[in-house]
Amino acid sequence: MRLVETDRCFCTMTGSTAVEFLKKHGKEALQARETEILQHILEKHASNTIIVVATRTTDIPACRGLLQRFSEAHPVIHILRYQDQVAQHLQGRISRQDVQRMYDVAVPHYRSLANYEFFVSGTSPNYLTSRTISVPSFLSLKGVERDFLGFLRFIHGQQRHTGFLLPPEDTELSRILVVPFPPQGDSLHLEQVHGVHAIQLRLSFPSTLNTDWSALLNHISCISASVRFCSFGSVIAHSIAPSVHNAAFAALGLSHRYGVTESNVLNEALTVMHASDFGGLACANPYKQMMISLLDEISDHARAINAVNTVYPRRTPSRDEPLLCGENTDWIGIVSCIKRSLSPINTVTLKTSALVIGAGGVARAAIYGLLHLGVTTIFIYNRTVGKAEILARHFNHIAERLGEKLRSTDRMRPTEERHCRFTIIRSLNNAYTFDNEVCPPSIIINALPDGEKEPVSSTLDLPLSWFSRPTGGVYIETAYKIHNSVLQKRLCSIELGNWVYVAGKELFVEQGLPQIELWTGMLAPRRIMREAVGLDT
Repeated sequence: MRLVETDRCFCTMTGSTAVEFLKKHGKEALQARETEILQHILEKHASNTIIVVATRTTDIPACRGLLQRFSEAHPVIHILRYQDQVAQHLQGRISRQDVQRMYDVAVPHYRSLANYEFFVSGTSPNYLTSRTISVPSFLSLKGVERDFLGFLRFIHGQQRHTGFLLPPEDTELSRILVVPFPPQGDSLHLEQVHGVHAIQLRLSFPSTLNTDWSALLNHISCISASVRFCSFGSVIAHSIAPSVHNAAFAALGLSHRYGVTESNVLNEALTVMHASDFGGLACANPYKQMMISLLDEISDHARAINAVNTVYPRRTPSRDEPLLCGENTDWIGIVSCIKRSLSPINTVTLKTSALVIGAGGVARAAIYGLLHLGVTTIFIYNRTVGKAEILARHFNHIAERLGEKLRSTDRMRPTEERHCRFTIIRSLNNAYTFDNEVCPPSIIINALPDGEKEPVSSTLDLPLSWFSRPTGGVYIETAYKIHNSVLQKRLCSIELGNWVYVAGKELFVEQGLPQIELWTGMLAPRRIMREAVGLDT
């Protein structure tokens, strides 16, 4: 991708600035030369080039005509920002009034020529992590990066939403809130309401409901009725899930209830899932892999990860009992945390590497999320080396299929073939030696579950070699009960000041957002869910 600026081209092709050319040859000669140069640029750099057009050029009618014709087959983007920020950037070289006059003249021209408009706020995002210090300087452009990537996806028609997780047969119906009856005529006859109460006007439905209407109303009643949800696991009595999900249900105007079912027997989950008021289940350790055997269907993501953390019933008119479907939203939460916290300079490339600690269900989701982001060099540590080796073999096969799918469907992703490399780390006590081919990781994910012994997440420490990447990175803690761990204190110190620490509560909310959308078919209230666990307060 090349960058071509009309001002620089003018200086190169004429040997003088526009002001000098104007003094020497006059306004008409300047405009003619500007038009000639712009036409040359548009013809020579019609593809794979970013062309920056000066404000002065758009004042010339002939140049506007060239740009208008160019926009019929090419994207012409108007990038706008606040006038005060422009004046501040110019540092007094031009007055605030002159900036205002420039906007009054130039903005209408730009908008008449552009087929896309992108606004740059120029402000830093409100990043609230568990760190007590201010937002790191290397994240100051993170908001601009996120907005611009979203803008590019909009241009390419690649908007994404977690609603894609919903089964096709449920997606449309799950969003129906009001059922309008078929019109019975263009007007209401007065004799139809003669003799009824003047205030409480009510008419009976003029005909019996047919089968289609009955099925539809039955489906809606399943959504709007008060149903039960719960977390199911072995040691979850103090889970934060009820406070998060009940707050979300209340914000959405739903009377659903969320609780906790603690059990050491997997089959007890069947009693919960076969209840008439069952709405959904969040599967906790140690059942994320074993739960698959109890389900009727699982998604492609859950099958690739070989673990589920979300169960929901899919009701159909042809079955008395709903189908029990499994999904994995852990990987979605992990990907979201990485994207929100990884600085632009650490954008995923062929040399990006990551370290995953653990080999359970969350570790599987972490590796799957990393593969989706394009990370191909992944270190795996687990105290039982055999489990780490099983994990590496499993995802070697998954990576090959996933790479082909991403290359065929994602036009925003580089098309080169990427070969994954998994390395088993047998000990975290010794420093690891990196070379030119394998860089230190910019992503570290501690996927050890709550209650894990030897090592315990709160006392886990890593040699400095794992944090030796000059541009820093992101460390994600998946266990939300961990507070003031050894690594958290180190990451918040000056020693590792260019690393971002993501607490387990952040990840819990991010993976909970698609859970709410799966269970309700409604957009999850992110702010409410974050406030329920003490974030954004």
